[in-house]
Amino acid sequence: MNKLKWKRIKVMSGWIAIICYLVVALSFSSTKKDELNCSGVKISIRDSVTNRFVSSREIYAKLVNIGIKITGEPLWKINTYEIEQRLSEMKTVSSVDVYGGSDGFVRIMVSQRKPIIRVIPTSGGSFYIDEDGFIFPCSNHYTAHVMIVTGNVKYPTGVMNVSEMIPADKDQSVPLLVMMYRFAKYVNNNDFWNAQIQQLLVRGNHDIEFYTRVGVHSIQLGGFEHYEKKLDKLYTFYQKGLPAVGWNMYKTINLKYSNQIVCTKR
Repeated sequence: MNKLKWKRIKVMSGWIAIICYLVVALSFSSTKKDELNCSGVKISIRDSVTNRFVSSREIYAKLVNIGIKITGEPLWKINTYEIEQRLSEMKTVSSVDVYGGSDGFVRIMVSQRKPIIRVIPTSGGSFYIDEDGFIFPCSNHYTAHVMIVTGNVKYPTGVMNVSEMIPADKDQSVPLLVMMYRFAKYVNNNDFWNAQIQQLLVRGNHDIEFYTRVGVHSIQLGGFEHYEKKLDKLYTFYQKGLPAVGWNMYKTINLKYSNQIVCTKR
C-alpha cells in the first residue's frame, strides 16, 4: 500500500472517530437533559435599553397567572411552544423564544414591539402603532419617545393592524390612520425628518399641521397625500430659502399647493 493511500485511510479514520464521538456526546447530553428537572426560569428582554413596555417580573407573573408550571417539572415535559404562544398574547410583545438548557434552566427571550407613533385622540384612549402597523394601547408606566399625533383622530375598534383597514378597491379612499402610519414610517426611516418632526396636529377637516425643531413657524401639510413631495419641497426651502431671509421670518409655511410654497409673515 503506497503512502498516499495510507494517508487517506488515516484521515478518514480520524473523521469517523470524530463523528462517533459527537454522536455519543450528543446522545449522552440529550439523555442527561431529559432526566433533568427544571431548576428555574431565566427571562431576558432583548431590547430593554430601547423600550420598557414589559419587564421580566411581568413575564413571570403572566406565567403564574395562566397556570403554567415550570420550576421542578421535568424539562422534557415543559411545553415551550405553549409558553411562546401564551406570552405572545401580550400586546406589547413582538416575539418570544423559549428553550430548555443543559443546565436545567428554561430560558425565555422576549422582544418588545417597536412603536413609531403615539396617537392621542381628543375623545381619549391613546394608542401606539409599531413599525409593522400593529396597534396596541399605551402603557401606564412607560412612554416611548416617538412622534405624537393629537386632534381629530378616532380610536380604531375591531382591528389589530392598520393593514386590515386598507380597502380592497384601489379607487376607495385610504383611511386616515393608514396614511398616518405610512407618513410616520417614512419619517422614522429618514434621519433628517425623524430628528425634526416631533408632533402632528390633525384638524377637523383632516388637514395636518406640525412644527419642526428649527424655526418657530408652523407647517401646514394639508392632507397626507403626496407627503413625500411636500417634505422634499420643505427640505429644499430649508436649504435654500430660509437661510437667506431668516428662520423666524414666517409664521406659517403652507405645503398644500403643487409646485409652490405659500408663506405668511409674522
